[in-house]
Amino acid sequence: SLGLGGTVSLACATTSPSIACALSPSSLSLPTSGAQKLSAVEIDTHQGEGHSESSEKHKAAPGQYKVVITATDAGVVHTLLLNVTVQ
Repeated sequence: SLGLGGTVSLACATTSPSIACALSPSSLSLPTSGAQKLSAVEIDTHQGEGHSESSEKHKAAPGQYKVVITATDAGVVHTLLLNVTVQ
């Protein structure tokens, strides 16, 4: 558990305004028994509704981006760095 226990808050941030990320759920209640619970991260390279021609102008340009996921619990903070490639 890397020192995390109880209610853990999750957040994500990206290096580009053209990439959005969301966590589901955004908080977890970790049991003390050491059992694991999971949260899913969704990364979207399109800002706006759908993927129409009008939303293409908001598409992230091809390249390397970073998504940082942060987990916090009572002052304990862990981060996970994800590298995202947009082609």
